[in-house]
Amino acid sequence: MAAIPFLWVLPLTLYLLSFVICFGWDGWYRTAIFRWLLPAAWIGIGWRIGLSRTTGDLRADMAVLLIALFILCLFCHGELARIKPAPRQRLAFFYLMPLRAARWEGFCRNRRSSAVFSYLELPIAVVATMFLSLVLIYRVASRGQLIRLGLWR
Repeated sequence: MAAIPFLWVLPLTLYLLSFVICFGWDGWYRTAIFRWLLPAAWIGIGWRIGLSRTTGDLRADMAVLLIALFILCLFCHGELARIKPAPRQRLAFFYLMPLRAARWEGFCRNRRSSAVFSYLELPIAVVATMFLSLVLIYRVASRGQLIRLGLWR
């Protein structure tokens, strides 16, 4: 956790704002838009992480990374809101699963694994959204489809 409030308040605000947007307005999330936004966010994150050692421009890093984080959060929360069940169909179970994931994350943080994950947390999140998007947006179901997608066929 950064000691400077600016460095953790803005990402938290964008995370919560994406949650409110996706769960507050039905029909807002469109997968067609995120087919293009997600690769742009991944490229932006990779570009800023790759150049952070050479340029050192904190304003550019923060702007690109915050915009990319917002896009990734909109994708994850949008997909979660899209698969939300009807109120009488296991809705409590649906909302308990993210709480369980948060509990697991808190457990890992308390076990001093933050020293290990502090540098790897962002790349792990980017790779996780890549795998999620392959299944949920790009509908890749087999290894052959993945190879064809990689070859742009």
